Amino acid sequence: MPGYRAIHYWVERQLGKAAEHTCEQEDETCSGRMEWANISREYHRDVDDWLVLCHAHHKRRDMAEREALGIPVNYPAHRKSRVAA
Repeated sequence: MPGYRAIHYWVERQLGKAAEHTCEQEDETCSGRMEWANISREYHRDVDDWLVLCHAHHKRRDMAEREALGIPVNYPAHRKSRVAA
């Protein structure tokens, strides 16, 4: 499976920069930059498995999904945790 960044670069090459699109959940709560969000959370190279969300909606979507799965909402999904030396 390609890495997290590699798949996002692929999406950008296929669909363009997220900043060139508007949030697919656009409303008065939109804020922040536009970001590509994976629908299935399986990160396939399938252009139909991606949508553009503003940072606020993307974060809300991820937090709601983590909460539903019982994952602590402060757990970073794609970042390695850093231990203070």
